[in-house]
Amino acid sequence: GHARESVRKVLGVLAQERPDLVHVHGGGDPELLRAVCRGVPTVRTVHSQSFLCPGESKTYWRTGKCCPIAFGPRCLVNAYRERCATRHPGRLLSRYQRCGQNLRDARQLARLIACSEYMRGELCLNGLSRDRIELVSLFPACVPNADSAPAPTARPGTVLFVGRLVRAKG
Repeated sequence: GHARESVRKVLGVLAQERPDLVHVHGGGDPELLRAVCRGVPTVRTVHSQSFLCPGESKTYWRTGKCCPIAFGPRCLVNAYRERCATRHPGRLLSRYQRCGQNLRDARQLARLIACSEYMRGELCLNGLSRDRIELVSLFPACVPNADSAPAPTARPGTVLFVGRLVRAKG
């Protein structure tokens, strides 16, 4: 009942505000996403492997190699053979079903936004049409000119990283 109430509320807001476009960033309630797609052109940003990989990283943890296959039944086998996903049957099946639902729902979207050429390639590998996938890089290509380039640091080789270092990110 709670999911249906959420759908009703969101559809009420959409009817009142009448947006030209809805942008979905990340996951959420699949029923809600489908309801929104029926009423308003909807785009979704895909920036992580969890969209299409039950292991969430497309990495074979024993070897460190990237998984070359598209989403499908082999993902279930590889969870055990390659140890690239949880081997807990309930969690693995849940993640597998979520990825399958993501790919089915993606076909209802007006467009997908990929944040890298690699991610766009992964979406195409999984049967999504390249002409429906927009590439919007998180890191725009820009080369500073000599006048605006920052001065060299006193400690060469220093790197600042802001983010989570977690296994699922590869």
